[in-house]
Amino acid sequence: MKFRVLLTVILFAFFAMTANSQVLFTENFDYPAGDSIGAHGWTGFSGSVNNIKVVSPGLTFTGYRLSGIGNAARLSNNGLDNYKNFTGDTVTSGSLYVSLMVKVDTAKSGDYFLALLPQSSTTLYTPRLFVKDSSGTLSFGISKGATTSTAAQYSANGYAYGTTYLLVVKYTFNTTSTTDDQVSLFVFSSTIPSTEPSTPTVGPITASTPDANSIGRVALRQGSASLAPSLNIDGISVGTSWSSTLLAIKPIETVANSFYLS
Repeated sequence: MKFRVLLTVILFAFFAMTANSQVLFTENFDYPAGDSIGAHGWTGFSGSVNNIKVVSPGLTFTGYRLSGIGNAARLSNNGLDNYKNFTGDTVTSGSLYVSLMVKVDTAKSGDYFLALLPQSSTTLYTPRLFVKDSSGTLSFGISKGATTSTAAQYSANGYAYGTTYLLVVKYTFNTTSTTDDQVSLFVFSSTIPSTEPSTPTVGPITASTPDANSIGRVALRQGSASLAPSLNIDGISVGTSWSSTLLAIKPIETVANSFYLS
């Protein structure tokens, strides 16, 4: 029995370490309300007014591993943009997931508010996450890069203002050419599946814009007043697997028949 308990402890520690090693970035905005996120590791660029501020309360979403921790960040429809580097490794292959909770209160004709990019860049936004108004409801969208040549692709409308949604953007590095990387979007209103759905809400899409050589930075963007939304964002997680990025680790419980000190 001692061996079984010890083996369980070892296996749990191994799987916990493995899951944690796949998480490259976590942001719960667990800072005092009213602070600028620039005071907490985010770097401002591309603008000089309307700093992104921490607001209370934070967002919640049942089953999401970052639900209900800390506060949230408030993005307006214009102002200073911010970026923050991964604490884990820069990613150059495989698939990368970024998940976040978002609650939108205003939207216009569509602009991106979150993107991933290399640690050496403030311009190579790949991929980008959008939201727009569609007949009084919301549609969420993605692009692989700049939309000057290939427009963003959006979900069906019908998502509600003032409701917290969980969004997951997946970026897949491919090697056949320099323009074949793929972007997918998943939108959840309630239950998070334990495994990645076979069909995303949008995508997978690609574009003729060049693939990313690496991704190691998250950017929050406030866009232009004529296009961009106003929203609260919270619980940003970046990882290399579906489960480590989205789902909480459930502890393994074992009851021993006896216990010995040795």
